[in-house]
Amino acid sequence: MHEDEPAVAMSESELARRANVSIAVLRKWRRDRSGPRYLKLGRLIRYLARDVDMWLEEHAVDGGSRGLAPGARRQHE
Repeated sequence: MHEDEPAVAMSESELARRANVSIAVLRKWRRDRSGPRYLKLGRLIRYLARDVDMWLEEHAVDGGSRGLAPGARRQHE
């Protein structure tokens, strides 16, 4: 984002739709401090798109080794 571009802020419902989660999940993440950064403007909660994008990027998982942790063994089926 360039400095002259306005910050895009999303409401809870907009972020819930974008992330395909419920508003209750967003509220739990805020309580647990495990979700993306947010703004509290009086009673309004807003999420900046750049903070959400950064948070999503931090939670990306590399599936390079078929999801196994290093040194983990696959159970025989």
